[in-house]
Amino acid sequence: MGMQSPTPWPANPGSTPIPQHEPVYRSQTHLGLGTLFGLVAAIVGGAIWYGIVVATDRQFVYLAIGYGVLVGAGVVKGAKRANPATAAVAAVIALIGIVMAYYFIYRHAVIEQLETIDRTDVEVPLFGDFAQIKDFVKFSFEEQKSQYLFTIAAVAAAGFVGSKSR
Repeated sequence: MGMQSPTPWPANPGSTPIPQHEPVYRSQTHLGLGTLFGLVAAIVGGAIWYGIVVATDRQFVYLAIGYGVLVGAGVVKGAKRANPATAAVAAVIALIGIVMAYYFIYRHAVIEQLETIDRTDVEVPLFGDFAQIKDFVKFSFEEQKSQYLFTIAAVAAAGFVGSKSR
């Protein structure tokens, strides 16, 4: 006869035995889906950022923090849980997203300036080549040093929220 595992003894005589459970493992992180959700959040947040800055002609640090929170939450939501990888992905997406928002904001300012000097014949493409995008962004950061603060705030908020499980 083979040996059977003993039945666990009840904690108190006359009570029922404590059931044995299989260990519960946390779900796996879905980093690809988290990246997709983060990109969607960055596009939506960037459009909102662009709209508010163009409409008010001002930038707000709370808006930058909100942008980062939105991107970080998007990554965590898609990934199903947070870890250092989701924090890094959220921070990178926030950085790229906010830099692209600055590109569109500065592009808008250039078009407005061209219109004020009656140079509507000059075409400013929606997406130029990489060198043009880099020059626009570089010049916009040189013009508005506060953009460094806003960028750091957005990236830090995205990384922080991206590291926290909901």
